[in-house]
Amino acid sequence: MSTPDRIRSVAVVGHSHDGKTTLCEALLHTAGATQRMGTTDQGTSLFDHEPEEQRRSISITAAVAHCDWDGSRVNLIDAPGFQDFAGEVVQALAAADAAVLVVAANGTVPVGAELAWEMIREAGLPALIVVNKMDKENAAYEATVDALREAFWRKPIAVAVPIGVAESFSGYVDLVDDVARAFDDRGRAAETAFPDQMRPDVERAHSALVDAAAETDDALLEKYLEGTELTDEEVRAALHIATAKGTLIPVVCAAAATEQGASLVLDAIVRFLPSPRERVRYGTDAKGNDVEIECDPAGKLCARVFKTTVDTFGRVSFFKVLRGTFTGDSHPVTVRLGQEERFAQLGQPMGKTIVTVPHVIAGDIGVVTKLTHTQTGDSLCAKDAPITLPPITPPAAMYTAAIVAKSKGDEDKIMSALARLAEEDIGFSSARDPVTNEVLVHGLGDVHLDVALERMKRKYGVDAVLHPPRIPYRETITGTARVAHKYKKQSGGAGLYGDAT
Repeated sequence: MSTPDRIRSVAVVGHSHDGKTTLCEALLHTAGATQRMGTTDQGTSLFDHEPEEQRRSISITAAVAHCDWDGSRVNLIDAPGFQDFAGEVVQALAAADAAVLVVAANGTVPVGAELAWEMIREAGLPALIVVNKMDKENAAYEATVDALREAFWRKPIAVAVPIGVAESFSGYVDLVDDVARAFDDRGRAAETAFPDQMRPDVERAHSALVDAAAETDDALLEKYLEGTELTDEEVRAALHIATAKGTLIPVVCAAAATEQGASLVLDAIVRFLPSPRERVRYGTDAKGNDVEIECDPAGKLCARVFKTTVDTFGRVSFFKVLRGTFTGDSHPVTVRLGQEERFAQLGQPMGKTIVTVPHVIAGDIGVVTKLTHTQTGDSLCAKDAPITLPPITPPAAMYTAAIVAKSKGDEDKIMSALARLAEEDIGFSSARDPVTNEVLVHGLGDVHLDVALERMKRKYGVDAVLHPPRIPYRETITGTARVAHKYKKQSGGAGLYGDAT
């Protein structure tokens, strides 16, 4: 069984079509968690399994899977890059202890990556950057790293440099271990002879890395300035601490579609990103006091539901255990309601599949089915130790439309279906306008609402159309009129008189 120190839970975020889902598939396959590497285009992805995702070839919902690497459990939360589904990114970051930001190696930082970076900052998470698509024509690793450093306040620092680019991308140099590794025809990396022609560039990059590591610790900096060479272990430890604090952001290279660099990414996740025990979380106890939640499997249960899906068989609730151990015998209380919950199945998510497990320890991610009252953002705690956690705040709605059922027979079902959609998607909401009596739906864009309609038809059998909402006109001046009035007041003294037209 993993311990909290050996767990890494990461949200994989970035610009749409920069290869986030492909990277997640490559990581799972490289780690031996899957027998083959799935793809979105062929409809075989473990992560993009919803019909709406397969039809559009984009991620729409945050999907979770796990693998084991170098003695650690790695939980991957693949989040959409399309901004209409930013609510899913918020949920993914709420469950993660760090983020993996994926950027294509084209020498620029796309707007989706900048928006993802802002969300990472708001969540207070450390990050690792993967410069992906190194095998593509015109790939430019150094230019991309420079652009990242300019956009992200000089924090990104390369911990690996590629051997070749585009068609000649054949391996990488690990700047921490100072070794070169070459890819075989399956994308696996093995140590190889150091390319002499790269020595000047590698020495420059290694010097920059050691400088950055030394600057994060006064004792190391003093040692470094005295001319004493830092050991690889000292550099590695300094990078881990600096990354966990958010002082530095390690950068690595990969070509996810061919699994090249997947092992490097997994190594970087385990080496540099923090465990859940290293991340401090706070909540409010029953007396209203702020308390630190220690990531201890032996503590009293405290978990948070960060995602909910609803189907014809009931709710499926994804949760992160912050303290204690969630077992099949647990009877947690939904703190918001003070109500004890029962569940049908306890497991861990592997895409759309639930792998049944006997328990989920502090720091790990799990899933339960058929909770009755619990919603996304709720905390599930031991009855005698309730903790209220900070809310998961959805992005503000930016698009509104009126919705009407195509069939009169569906008019009564539409409100129930919309409520279920809102349970699954924190960025989606609906309400009846009290003036026009129309049912209005709110989301983050037209694609967001189109997907909601497709889901409603597929999952709940309600077919509907959208149209612009009516404007609720109120009283206003529409013409002119002529009125005359005389005012008189006499109270013993001088009188008051007025004539107004």
